Amino acid sequence: MELNTGYLLYGVSFTSENKAFFQEKEIEIINYKRATLYYKSQINSAQATDIQAQKEEGIAFFKILESLHTQQTLIPFRYKTVLLQKKQLTSFLKDRYDAIFRKLTEVEGYSEFSLKVLAQTEETEGNMSAHSTGKEYMQHKFQAFKKNNYLHDKVKSVQAFLQDELNALSIEFKIEETKKHQLFYLNILIKNEIQSEYKKLLKQIEKKHPEFKYFSSGPWPIFTFGNFMDF
Repeated sequence: MELNTGYLLYGVSFTSENKAFFQEKEIEIINYKRATLYYKSQINSAQATDIQAQKEEGIAFFKILESLHTQQTLIPFRYKTVLLQKKQLTSFLKDRYDAIFRKLTEVEGYSEFSLKVLAQTEETEGNMSAHSTGKEYMQHKFQAFKKNNYLHDKVKSVQAFLQDELNALSIEFKIEETKKHQLFYLNILIKNEIQSEYKKLLKQIEKKHPEFKYFSSGPWPIFTFGNFMDF
């Protein structure tokens, strides 16, 4: 399937009456029962080879998703999801309506956040001088081993704290462990009405575990907990 012509899909939501907003953003819509599919017609064919144009189109795509998400709960499509014929848009919505409706019902009134937890320090092993003795080398490795163990224990402590607090708030989350300085990150599904509780939690963990850095982003459309791949 070629990606440079056709209809670029943004996402699906429950039907909205805010037509002026969609016209302002140059978004086209198709309604079927209680669901709406958002799309943009005719992608510029020059973008197939123009890297800068693709980058600009990608940025514009995510800005549209953010804007749509401020209007209603949105399940987004991934960038460059394209249908080549307009009749496929209606068929897509009709054929998957039941699955779309169930997923929208599950996540209505929710937003997604991400939280990255990073180490404050650089590489725990550091660099050894080329003139170091065997004894110095072994001492260095032993100190690095202790630091890594200490860091590992602290990471587990932070994870346990976050899991307990998020569970207490009935907040759904997915945790992914990474390597080196970005120790782990979470994708978090939060009811819009309790976002303030999540922000309070961030302040608590920053105070309780200042040895790490915390970077939170959101609210976003429901990328991780529901997207077109579910359909």
